[in-house]
Amino acid sequence: MKKKKLRKILSLLYIPAFVVSVSACGGENSDGKKSYSEGLAYVLNEDGASYTVRNVGLCEDRNVIVPDKYKGKPVTRIGESVFMSAEYLSSVTLPKSLTSIEPSAFSGCTGLTSIVLPEKITAIQDSVFYDCTGLTSITFPENITNIGDSAFRGCTSLTSVTLPEKVTSIGNSAFRDCTSLTSVTLPEKVTSIEGWTFTLCRALTSFTFPDGITSIEEYTFGTCSGLTSVILPESLTTIKNNAFSYCTSLTEIVLPEKVTSIGVNAFCCCESLENVVFSENLASIGDWAFQTCTSLTSIAFSEGLTTIGYRAFVDCKSLTSIAFPESLTSIDAETFKGCRSVKSITFNGTMEQWNNVQKGRDWCKSMPKIKIVCSDGEVDIR
Repeated sequence: MKKKKLRKILSLLYIPAFVVSVSACGGENSDGKKSYSEGLAYVLNEDGASYTVRNVGLCEDRNVIVPDKYKGKPVTRIGESVFMSAEYLSSVTLPKSLTSIEPSAFSGCTGLTSIVLPEKITAIQDSVFYDCTGLTSITFPENITNIGDSAFRGCTSLTSVTLPEKVTSIGNSAFRDCTSLTSVTLPEKVTSIEGWTFTLCRALTSFTFPDGITSIEEYTFGTCSGLTSVILPESLTTIKNNAFSYCTSLTEIVLPEKVTSIGVNAFCCCESLENVVFSENLASIGDWAFQTCTSLTSIAFSEGLTTIGYRAFVDCKSLTSIAFPESLTSIDAETFKGCRSVKSITFNGTMEQWNNVQKGRDWCKSMPKIKIVCSDGEVDIR
């Protein structure tokens, strides 16, 4: 019985030599010197000509140096989750031979403060530096083309990011919860920024989009409470749900001419928003789009607007004037409910056209009993 148990234990500990090997020696840098971390575990890649760092193995170094070569062959990859949650890790020196860092490779390395990525790296993969809360500096190689989902999410000490010129896309939640981030510089080639990218980046005060972005995705700047100004690109056509919700310091938004739709809750609770310049091609405003924008004093919709969604401007308590376009066909229920300060409403069409506009239940509840000024006369608000 004891022999059987011993054989079972030994079988569990057995690792085939052709899959993984642990370095006690065999690593070397390009200068031939063995100034590298020992004990890392490697796996031979499918090409049979290079190695991947598979896991930390027996290495206990706080300052890890990955060699250029292992057993005479280049080290080209850091494997998935290799250093995940290695809180003891203070620094990592990566070799010039490296071409890929796999997902979550350094996630949770809270002691890592800076990293320099080798020139052959072309992508930052998903969650690579997720929750590296001590990371203050990162040097990108010039050949990076995309930033993966949650790549830097939760890097709460990161203060500024300048992405290299070849970057074209930024993944979902890439910089989410980077609460100390004050500055982001994007290259002109960026055409895609996924949702939640800068959510909860409360220290970010301004942002300029590169021209080429056509859509601002859901929650891209959700709860960026320090954001005061945003410059939108001329290429923009759509602002999606919650894109700028709870940006409580945002004071003005100018919509480029190609914008055709504003999503649900897009500017919800932007309580400092004083001025909105609507685009001439805007056709629809989503439900709750500007609810509780308590500093908004006047609205002048452009011709082309047809529908205003449910509670789109509810509780905009400082709103005093509204100018509706002749193109308007429907106002949903409770759209302007709670807008108690409104003194002036104009409609750029006839009284008959105004009467034909579909109006939802209590669309103007709490408004004073004023007249709607049309092109050929006045009608009662109710």
